[in-house]
Amino acid sequence: MLSPATLTALGRSRADLFGRVAGVIAPSGLESPGERRVYLRPTRAAFDPHRMVAVSGFGGNAPQDAFYGLPTLNAVRTSEVLTMLAATVVVPWLSAHAM
Repeated sequence: MLSPATLTALGRSRADLFGRVAGVIAPSGLESPGERRVYLRPTRAAFDPHRMVAVSGFGGNAPQDAFYGLPTLNAVRTSEVLTMLAATVVVPWLSAHAM
């Protein structure tokens, strides 16, 4: 299943990039008309039941080791950000002005 925007971007000649196209996602299944979305079925080679985690729903209690429901891609501690900022900005500035 491809969104209309994905189908347009790929073109008819490359529409099967993700496998056989079973249909086009209706506008009601998209967040916005230009959203590029692909729903695909994994191949048998990619299907490994030992690495899968059961999903029982959305919302509710979150696992403690996951970024469950947070709108972040990569959450780091503030101290890590400040350390990197000091190493990449402050230290070079100080060394340039110390001469």
